[in-house]
Amino acid sequence: MNNQRSSEPIWTLIWRWKGPERIKTFLWLTVHDNLMINGNRARRHLTNNPVLELCNLELESTSYALRGCLFAKRIWLQLVEARGRRTFFEAGLLPWLMRNLGSMCSSSNAVPWSFTFSVALWYVCKGRNACLFGGNNVPVWSPIAGIKSLANDVWQNNVEVTDIYDKESETSTVGGVEISFN
Repeated sequence: MNNQRSSEPIWTLIWRWKGPERIKTFLWLTVHDNLMINGNRARRHLTNNPVLELCNLELESTSYALRGCLFAKRIWLQLVEARGRRTFFEAGLLPWLMRNLGSMCSSSNAVPWSFTFSVALWYVCKGRNACLFGGNNVPVWSPIAGIKSLANDVWQNNVEVTDIYDKESETSTVGGVEISFN
């Protein structure tokens, strides 16, 4: 049995993905490089600083924001098996998305990797935005259990993803999982 569908066009992989519309739309924006990361915001004259403020190390590209910065890398290192990390972190953005969205391999909890990957990618972006736009510092929490739980819920029940951020308590409820940004 073929465990890869990555030869399909990226658009087909996204629109055949059976998860919540919110994440599907996020994937579409990612492929079109339309996420409101600082590099894109600077190009549209919405900010003067194209650098990722969480790291202050590099011009923020979509690839860097979702996979290369320390915040994102900390999450991916816990999800990606050691033997696949080199290719995971070195591929260009579109080949990286195609490979991971097209994978029918199961992650450790029998959820197809494409679901775990998509939920984690969305989670990385949401956590990054909470830090940058919610005025929080880089969170010290590890959302791996929440990502796996949400990916399982999406896979098993096709649940819609909700997101509620409470600025006073600095917590976010994502897919029924409460996360503290303290």
